[in-house]
Amino acid sequence: MIIDAHNHPDWLGHSFECFVANMDEHGISRTWLFSWEVPPDEYDPIYCRTSLTDDTGPIPFAGCLRYKERAPERFVLGYAPDPRRPDA
Repeated sequence: MIIDAHNHPDWLGHSFECFVANMDEHGISRTWLFSWEVPPDEYDPIYCRTSLTDDTGPIPFAGCLRYKERAPERFVLGYAPDPRRPDA
């Protein structure tokens, strides 16, 4: 069993289908999916435009949940809030 220990949903514009196909191509059984939440002034929106974006930062946890809901056996979720945020 191969486990990808760090990845993000929709990274570099890959759709769910492309993401899972890539996992299959490389024999990856499970992937840890992490959110990436940072203050707006600490990431470059141009760099992140290929990722899922909203007001919580480049990759909100909701993106991870979408993947998990579609293939629960393939994904383990990780939440990575900015520890400086009061709601972290």
